[in-house]
Amino acid sequence: MDLQKLNLDNTNETENSFVKDQNYAHIESLLRTQQREVLVIGVWGMGGIGKTTIAAAIFEEFSPKYEVSCFLANVREESSKHGVKYIFNKLLCELLQEDIHIDTPTIISSTIMSRLRHKKALIVLDDVNSSDLLDNVLGVGHDYLGVGSRVIVTTRDRHVLTCRAVDQILEVKEMNYHNSLKLFSLNAFNQIHPPENGFQELSKRAVAYAKGNPLALKVLGNRLRD
Repeated sequence: MDLQKLNLDNTNETENSFVKDQNYAHIESLLRTQQREVLVIGVWGMGGIGKTTIAAAIFEEFSPKYEVSCFLANVREESSKHGVKYIFNKLLCELLQEDIHIDTPTIISSTIMSRLRHKKALIVLDDVNSSDLLDNVLGVGHDYLGVGSRVIVTTRDRHVLTCRAVDQILEVKEMNYHNSLKLFSLNAFNQIHPPENGFQELSKRAVAYAKGNPLALKVLGNRLRD
């Protein structure tokens, strides 16, 4: 799948290197485990902390290793506009590569269930805001997913992840000072270090203000550049 179609921020290769910190490494280690059971990983943190960027980087690296894959972006917004049934059908269409319509997410025909159970899938549900929505989309105990399938759920609300479907919960930590300064400088000066013509102190103040939030660092950097 072309990640440009996901309407995510265009993150260049240098910025992507900052994403691969301890947060990325933790999810990566869970995906590399050999357990056969379906594993649902919850990723939570404040808005702009980098949950979607991390999930997108993980998806880009690991999706070729799975038989089928699906990245559903902006689940909160899409479900608010179209309902849970729309989200579930969109997921099924992506996984089975055909037009499918299910009226009740918790009731799947035996034929579709059998087809899904024979596919090892990687699924990302980005920006989920309701545990009921998550339960409905993942079904009863995510029994319809194939052996070794992995699901990553990002959310701003940890309570969303307390439903029965989620196996592991990871809180995304703020970016450290070293990487924060690099990300800010990249967006402000188009280089990974602030120039020596008086911008060092300003850069330090901006990094302190952003408190390790990648989105805030990018916005502040872009405003300074402009």
